[in-house]
Amino acid sequence: MSNVVFRSLPRLAFAHKFSIDRYRADFPCDFKRIEITVITEGELTAILDGKTYTAKKGDILFRYGIDPTVESEKYHSHHTVCFYVDFDREKGSFDIPHIIHSPENTITCLQIIDKIIEASILSPENELLLSGLFLQLLGEVESIFSESRSGSTPGEHRYIERAKKYIYEHISEPILQNDIADYLGITPEYLCYVFKKNEGCSVIRLINKIKLTRIRLLMENNRISLAQASAQYGFSDPNYVSKLYKKYYNENITQAVKRVK
Repeated sequence: MSNVVFRSLPRLAFAHKFSIDRYRADFPCDFKRIEITVITEGELTAILDGKTYTAKKGDILFRYGIDPTVESEKYHSHHTVCFYVDFDREKGSFDIPHIIHSPENTITCLQIIDKIIEASILSPENELLLSGLFLQLLGEVESIFSESRSGSTPGEHRYIERAKKYIYEHISEPILQNDIADYLGITPEYLCYVFKKNEGCSVIRLINKIKLTRIRLLMENNRISLAQASAQYGFSDPNYVSKLYKKYYNENITQAVKRVK
């Protein structure tokens, strides 16, 4: 997912908690719909890309660009969020599988989904809040998938979860690697090791990519300048932001915004 370039803020389609004794649904293919589900009780069978999968309690279903059939002959419950989002398909796509079997690590993912469900009821007009939560959820899903492949230890996963929590809570401020390490009570060197092993990138690169994506989306959706958008995420020099975006995405950020407009 880290190579996906969004062209718009995610827009809520629906968010709900659902339980039923028997269930069957057929969904049309839509490359602008991203649906994330956590099974909370029972199990659900999904036919995806011609293959049959069984998702059990704690498993995550990730649906994007496919036309699946999902069904259950027994009682089950799930929490689901679905968003519309436009992105540049020429620059990359999602590498997250349809189903992630990692029940011991999905609690944070479920908590974010429930926050989205609550916000969709209490503050449906707050699109920035809903979009931010969904981007955080995508990051968490990718983290769970990466962790399931890398064989990281539970301790390493907890450090990553807490580090990401710190990053998202302070994303509008300048963030140093030492600040996160102090918060976690570990050395900056060990923090760097844990991130590169489990996330495939440095802590600073993750922080910068989150900030750059949000800056670009602010420029696209709020029609503000690079300097104004950069200042909201702790950057005092818009020229530095422009160079950083070019380094990461091989494209000028203002050109990217103009292309979308």
